[in-house]
Amino acid sequence: MKTIVLTLVALAFFSCTSKNPTVVLHSEVPNHLDSVLVYASHSCGHAVFKDIGAGFTGSAVIPFCKALQSDGSYGIQCYSGGTIYAQKGFGYYTNGASLNNGFDITITKEGSVLVAENN
Repeated sequence: MKTIVLTLVALAFFSCTSKNPTVVLHSEVPNHLDSVLVYASHSCGHAVFKDIGAGFTGSAVIPFCKALQSDGSYGIQCYSGGTIYAQKGFGYYTNGASLNNGFDITITKEGSVLVAENN
């Protein structure tokens, strides 16, 4: 019983101390997007993708910072012509640490944002 409790405590500790998650972005949008920002907090910076056209695929790391010690969710904002084309909140982090290894994000032809978690 003692071994099981210690194992569970260790798993809980390591699951809350994972590295910054990677995001892989896929675009099916027929028109050009100026940029896409993916973030945990605006104050910690963004994973930035620029000059996105149909068929684009790229990857980046979502930054965390020491100031981010709370719980929250991620966000994505897609810009076209200087205005927000699409946006969405997704995922979850706790105590400033990601619960996911990464995310696969697809921006569809219709402008929907689809997110798949990689654990």
